[in-house]
Amino acid sequence: MSDSDNWIKDELLQAFYAVVDDFKNNVIEEDVFKERLLRLAERYERRIGKKELTIEQKDLF
Repeated sequence: MSDSDNWIKDELLQAFYAVVDDFKNNVIEEDVFKERLLRLAERYERRIGKKELTIEQKDLF
């Protein structure tokens, strides 16, 4: 990613931290934790190399 994409790195880190924090504090179960991490990965996958949305990503935006 280029320097102009720093905002996406910050946003991804904050989202990841929020999910991990919820799991550590027993706010969410392990299956929800895994699902949220996978959804984060799917959402930001397009920003790292892929330019087109996949079918799975279309309902995330």
